[in-house]
Amino acid sequence: MPRPRRRTRPRDAAWGLVISACARCAAHTVAYTKGAENIETSSQLTVLIKYRGLFLETMTHLELGLLPPDEDAVLWKKGLITCGSFVACGAMPLLAYAVCTPLGWPPGQLFAASVVATAATLSVLGYVKATLVKQAPLKGVATILATGALAASVAYLIGWGSQVFLADLLDARQHHQLLHVVQPPGA
Repeated sequence: MPRPRRRTRPRDAAWGLVISACARCAAHTVAYTKGAENIETSSQLTVLIKYRGLFLETMTHLELGLLPPDEDAVLWKKGLITCGSFVACGAMPLLAYAVCTPLGWPPGQLFAASVVATAATLSVLGYVKATLVKQAPLKGVATILATGALAASVAYLIGWGSQVFLADLLDARQHHQLLHVVQPPGA
């Protein structure tokens, strides 16, 4: 009696199609650039296609040079380091205000000092990121600076818009309260 055929879910079938179409091209390209032009590549690729996790780890390592995450890592230490870096880097714009305000700088210069401190911090982060992922340093710095500038611009516009909206709202309430004070009761 023949074994019943296992039903595949549409997601699994789609995964198989994607892997067989893209993986062969990607794996052969990577193998060719690494100098492995022999027939073994075909049999190795067949094994990789069958095991999704192994395929992803291998291709990530070969194409991007990234190693799979360390499963023995202590997660709370990594979390603490991440939290500390966010606090330290996020404090840099405020540090510019804290240093320059006692010196008597006007608000425009304080803002400029904060922008310079932010740009310097983002540049250092971009350089470190580029070094870690083996990317061109200038590209890493430019990417982080552009992303930071976009995020800061959006945050600034939201803050400015909120301030204008709340000022108009408060002016309308004060005007409404003045009308009740000026008009005699019963009028």
